[in-house]
Amino acid sequence: MRRSWGGFNRIVLAHVAAALWDHFYRCDKVLLR
Repeated sequence: MRRSWGGFNRIVLAHVAAALWDHFYRCDKVLLR
């Protein structure tokens, strides 16, 4: 159970990081325009 929980956390963190990166990247694009 510990292993699957760690894998789940890793997947969630990856998705959150990707979403935040995309959000900030878009904001930077708009601000730099």
